[in-house]
Amino acid sequence: SWAFDKCFSLCKEIIFPKNIQKILNYSFKNCRFLKEIIIPEKFKNDMEKIFYQVDLTKVNITYI
Repeated sequence: SWAFDKCFSLCKEIIFPKNIQKILNYSFKNCRFLKEIIIPEKFKNDMEKIFYQVDLTKVNITYI
């Protein structure tokens, strides 16, 4: 199963530490109420997989 699948209103903001080493694909599947993500630049190419079925065009994403 996925870590935060369908987290709905529980997850509105996610801040990852700069030194995080790995985020699994589909970890935040269907988290539709996300408003902000702060995430290391090295995950930029994996965003669609990590946040599967999340409309990332509606999320403020900051790469650190």
